[in-house]
Amino acid sequence: MSWLVPVANSPQTWKRAVPVREGVGYVDGARVIAWREYRWNTGEISRIWFLDATDLDHRMIDIVEIATHPGSDDTGL
Repeated sequence: MSWLVPVANSPQTWKRAVPVREGVGYVDGARVIAWREYRWNTGEISRIWFLDATDLDHRMIDIVEIATHPGSDDTGL
C-alpha cells in the first residue's frame, strides 16, 4: 500500500510514500502497532503514531522492517 498526496502549489506533481517499518508493542496483552514509518519518493521519512507515545514503554517496542514490493529500485516507489 502506498500513499499519494499532492505537493503544495504544484497540482501536476505528486509525492508517494510506502511503509518501511513499524514499531510493535503490547497494550493490555494485545499486540498493537504503535507507529509506522513511510519513505516518500523525495527520500524523506515520516512517522505516523497510532498510539499516544507517552502511554508506551519504548524499551518494549519491537521494530519490524516492512518489505517493499520489488521494483526497479530499493525504495519500492
